[in-house]
Amino acid sequence: MMLMVLLSSLTSIAQVPQAIRYQAIARDINGGIIANKDLAIKIFIHDGYEDGKILYAEKHNGKSNAFGLLNLSIGRGAVVEGIFENINWGLGEKFLSIEIDFGGGYIKLGSSQLLSVPYALYSPSVKGDTGATGLTGATGLQGEVGLTGATGAAGLQGAIGLTGLQGIQGATGLTGDTGLQGIQGLQGTAGTNGTNGTNGINAVSAFADFYALMPSDNAATIAPGTAISFPQNGEAFGIVRNNNSSFILPTAGYYLITWQVSITEPCQLVLSLNSGAGFVEIANSVVGRATGTSQVSGSRIVRTLSTNNIIALHNPTTASTALTITPIAGGSSNVSASFIITQIK
Repeated sequence: MMLMVLLSSLTSIAQVPQAIRYQAIARDINGGIIANKDLAIKIFIHDGYEDGKILYAEKHNGKSNAFGLLNLSIGRGAVVEGIFENINWGLGEKFLSIEIDFGGGYIKLGSSQLLSVPYALYSPSVKGDTGATGLTGATGLQGEVGLTGATGAAGLQGAIGLTGLQGIQGATGLTGDTGLQGIQGLQGTAGTNGTNGTNGINAVSAFADFYALMPSDNAATIAPGTAISFPQNGEAFGIVRNNNSSFILPTAGYYLITWQVSITEPCQLVLSLNSGAGFVEIANSVVGRATGTSQVSGSRIVRTLSTNNIIALHNPTTASTALTITPIAGGSSNVSASFIITQIK
């Protein structure tokens, strides 16, 4: 949106206060007329040049008509600065500048020189050479005292001006010096003891992974009452083997034993524990398979009451058949058998 000046008339208004009639047409950036639009306008009169000292400033709240025409009387607006009647039009050049608020804040539209000033404004501020003093005229008759004029009505309250824009945030001040160290406070009373926490879970203290690789390991069948061999050593800490088929549980405690073996025949397997008087089968550790050649696996928690017990995985003594450890199961690759011991307490 913009304001295009169509006509600037410098005709003086004869009545007091003095004024300059000013007309303009409001158009948008495409040249279209802005009709019937409320506009806030500021008028500035500068001395000497475009941005010279402001001799006078006023504000108008106007409205364009159906043709975009806007009429103003400079000198009759709401005064912002200066006194219009005190402008000395005969001393130096005068410039007129305009600012308009289209709804988003005032925008300066430019300045122009006042190239002519109405005689009614110019003549009071310009004096010619002083002429010769004329003859004193005769004293006239005393006129009658005129009637006192009625008090004029109070003028309407002017509109409240728009709130100015917020100022720019000031720079952050310098950081002050660090204050002196305060005096240490008195020792507080001791708090009551908190309740004991629950016991944590015991970490694994020892482990071992023993395994067999077929067909080289366990090439012979496993007779009843005979232990399966796991001669290869995997990762281990704190647990060692007794021989290829039995392993030492070093301290009294609880051990998780897990195993898996591929066997050709229907079978059963059982854990056996030697606490110093020979191997004894652990009855609740028996696992078995009735048919097929699938893997036999199991796991059991075993408790020892003394040190250096020995554990092994047996074909039970009650079995009727020797067991064949299957070298290949489910594919073409050789399979392994494993026996894993974990001390949990």
